[in-house]
Amino acid sequence: MDPIRAPLLHESPPNAVAEPAACDAAGESADRLVDSDLVTTATAKDGARDGARHGASDGEDHLDDVVVLKRSSGNLAALGAAGGGGGRKGGSGGRAEEVAALSGGHGGGGGGLWSAVFNLATTSVGAGIMALPATVKVLGLPLGLLLILFMGALTNGAVLIIVRLAAATNSPSYGHLMGTRFGERGRVMCEVFVMVQALGSLIVYLIITADVLSGTSEGGPGVVHHVGLLEELAGGPTWWNGRAVVLIAVTMLVLLPLVLLRRIDSLMTTSALSVGLAVLFVLFTAAAAIVRVVQGRLPALRLVPDVSSWQAVLAIFTVVPVMTNAFICHYNVQPIYRELKDSPACLHPGATMERAAGLSQAICTGLYATTALFAYLLFGDSTAADVLANYDQDLGLSQAMDDIVRVGYIVHLLLVFPIVHFPLRLTADILLFPRARLPLWRSQRRFFWLTAATMGLILGCGLLVPDIYALFSLLGAIVAVSIGFTFPALLALLTPGLTLSSTERVAVWCMLVVGVTVSITGVASDVIVACQWLSGLHQPSPAHPSNASLLLNSSSLPLAQVWPARH
Repeated sequence: MDPIRAPLLHESPPNAVAEPAACDAAGESADRLVDSDLVTTATAKDGARDGARHGASDGEDHLDDVVVLKRSSGNLAALGAAGGGGGRKGGSGGRAEEVAALSGGHGGGGGGLWSAVFNLATTSVGAGIMALPATVKVLGLPLGLLLILFMGALTNGAVLIIVRLAAATNSPSYGHLMGTRFGERGRVMCEVFVMVQALGSLIVYLIITADVLSGTSEGGPGVVHHVGLLEELAGGPTWWNGRAVVLIAVTMLVLLPLVLLRRIDSLMTTSALSVGLAVLFVLFTAAAAIVRVVQGRLPALRLVPDVSSWQAVLAIFTVVPVMTNAFICHYNVQPIYRELKDSPACLHPGATMERAAGLSQAICTGLYATTALFAYLLFGDSTAADVLANYDQDLGLSQAMDDIVRVGYIVHLLLVFPIVHFPLRLTADILLFPRARLPLWRSQRRFFWLTAATMGLILGCGLLVPDIYALFSLLGAIVAVSIGFTFPALLALLTPGLTLSSTERVAVWCMLVVGVTVSITGVASDVIVACQWLSGLHQPSPAHPSNASLLLNSSSLPLAQVWPARH
């Protein structure tokens, strides 16, 4: 899909002269809206005001700075330049340098192209990748791979819409962008959806971590037990490798230090490492599958969907929500965009973000298609809903390699955790403290208590209620596809002044149709299966997937109950 060109809705006229009152308002908005930029002083705000006042008297000396400020409100270096050098040639340049130093370097945020690429890719490549081989199992190999490529292309188009409209409207968050078109109700609904999606993903990460380290039993104790890595190390269950102890230790010693970082571009190194670990996971899976091919030990493979029963057809409708969950990164677009090192003189501050979006989606789509292909070749019809559960067996290379892969992917999930937690905390702050004067990164008290509250909630859910898959199954069919496709499509179609080519309009309508259709069919399938289960017409098989995989899939309840009945 070609990039959608959105006009700059807040562009200054060529002969604009900044008014002091208007720049006072700009300074006030800089306090609250730029929550993701690390400037630990009020210099940026004061610089915007002072520079604008001087610019009002000196005219064109300050004009360029004002235009840059209006084009990219997230660029705090532009604010500093407006105060430090705007209006008075050779004025107080020291103030601009101070702002640049405090904001992480030069240009605005401390991020760059590859920081944005890795952070976006890491947001997507979380636990969702583990469900994709199972979607290929449902659809058959050719159709499953084609659908992954199609979903990647649609997601890239949706992200480009968000980037362009964010640049045009200076929206600091996904919810704020929805609010510019749909008012306060649209903003709140979007922010609640983002919180539900992020919260569910983080709970999944903890549950998968506990399953791999402490072990898990499917269908109740004594049916199928996957031995955890710490259980292998201790020779059996002990107090220190129990689920509660492991999760508390991981949360306090690993996750808490990561989520306390206040800039998302501070996580570039961990993001790059997590993407690298995902690549190693794919390479190991490919190597094991190739060994099976050479040995002639491939399992029976499905090439077309199974439509022999209505239960099988029902399972097909759950595939798109599962895939959509794997591609979700939309709520991190604006925080990452605002930290890019765009030059203050750049006329198209979204160009770098557009390139980053394309590269990140190419990485994700390639990883997803490769993982789905080789994992399905490796496990065939025995592919679990959470394919990581299949790695507790000898895959033909060595048991040590199998364990290394499991540990590597757990490390990957732990590194993804702070990237997904970032928008959760920010959105919670916007919802709970809409009138706060200071941005979150400048309020020690709000930052601490929101971090503690969200981490406590995630840990509590991971410990106490790992079987809430029905709730997340129902919400996920609405939340994931709405964030991924429905909201961007509505924004593109209903934003005044946004011109779409015929190809772009077709792509946007595809997003809308996919979003609405999947929401209806996903919710309907969940309700049907839940009613059958409650009425006793369809009892779930004891060999259902692990709790982590059920939480993972946005519509996993039908899959969990249909697959065992068919196999």
